[in-house]
Amino acid sequence: NVGVEAGAIKAFGEINDQRVFATLGTALSDPEKWVRFYAAEALGKKEKALYLADLISLRDRDNEPEVVLSSEKAIVRISIANGLVTSLTNQQLIIGLDVNNEPTQIGAAQELFIRDDAQGSSLAQEKFIWPLLNQLSSSTGWTNHQLQQKIMHYGDIAVQPLVDNASGKRWTNTDAVKWSALMLGYVGEFNDVFELLQHIVYWGNLHPANQIYDWWHAGEAGRGLTRLYSRQSIETWMEVLRNYEYKNAPNPYGYGRSHAAQYLGIKKAVESVDLLMDRAINDVPNVSMWSVRSLG
Repeated sequence: NVGVEAGAIKAFGEINDQRVFATLGTALSDPEKWVRFYAAEALGKKEKALYLADLISLRDRDNEPEVVLSSEKAIVRISIANGLVTSLTNQQLIIGLDVNNEPTQIGAAQELFIRDDAQGSSLAQEKFIWPLLNQLSSSTGWTNHQLQQKIMHYGDIAVQPLVDNASGKRWTNTDAVKWSALMLGYVGEFNDVFELLQHIVYWGNLHPANQIYDWWHAGEAGRGLTRLYSRQSIETWMEVLRNYEYKNAPNPYGYGRSHAAQYLGIKKAVESVDLLMDRAINDVPNVSMWSVRSLG
């Protein structure tokens, strides 16, 4: 019975036993297409490179579209699981976005971003990042934490959606905006997110009528900044203290430079003493105050 045989092969994909590999390998040559389909799918779930060559051969010789796609998905999943992602084409990576396995999806999305594949990256962002952002709520509970962890696991490819959301360029909901600001402190590069986080903290604390930010946005953006600070070198913060000026406020009080002075003090950065002494004398009162405190 073909249906029974195909069902048995499908079930082998859920069995964690080395003895099923030989049966699955043989099933790749079965005359029934659904047996071959489920054999390829099952081998993909095993994530072992043992039958990678056989799956490639099946994909290249088979005339059934379902079997070709099943074998291709298995090839992508196995390749990503075994550190062979660079051997995959961009089209294979896009297919990997549809594999029902989160590590495969993340690996494919990240590689598309690394390769600067705009179409593939956008597809991954729309398929994974934005739906997760839309699920974020005001809660600080476990579900929200898991959603944030999932987003951050995508790494660099998640940064632009987080920036677009936190900046209001593409609004989801007010709670997602604050969590986006927090997450940018973990995954964003300094030059891409520092100014935005400063902006959210500044205007969130003031909360004028023409701004989308409130104190809860400022609070999470502040936490994001703290995380961003911890990821930077002392040299980066010395450069901020020398030259940075937040230009989007009517009276910035050395905003950003004061944070840099404070952070250099926390780090007890001996190499910054001369700079802190200079800022204590030659900067605006807020920066001067934090420079003096850091020197103390």
